[in-house]
Amino acid sequence: MENERTAALLQRIEGIIRELEQIRRSLQDELDTVVKYTKPRRKPSCTSSTVTDEELKRAYLDLRRRFTEEGRQAVEEFAAQRPASYLDRLIGVNNLPVPAKRAKSETVEALANYLARSVMVRGK
Repeated sequence: MENERTAALLQRIEGIIRELEQIRRSLQDELDTVVKYTKPRRKPSCTSSTVTDEELKRAYLDLRRRFTEEGRQAVEEFAAQRPASYLDRLIGVNNLPVPAKRAKSETVEALANYLARSVMVRGK
């Protein structure tokens, strides 16, 4: 009789475990669906209230200094850490003859080329 109770209890526990596993799979499927259809978060845009013109001017001078030391890699690292809107504002505030409002990769390429010419003409 004791063995029958134990066997029945074990069967009940196994049933509960199967139900929990089904619930877990169902929740995982729902989570996968949500993740699949959720857009990745964008980098925050650069608004006039978040970055001042003075900060953008200092950032450009720092970028130019880093470019003379590290080359093109400095521009790529700088751009990778900032949204395209930041680069557009940096170009505008510093009156750089670099086309803005393009694909970020094109802007980075144009900025690196401008810095290369600028350093070559003006020197370090």
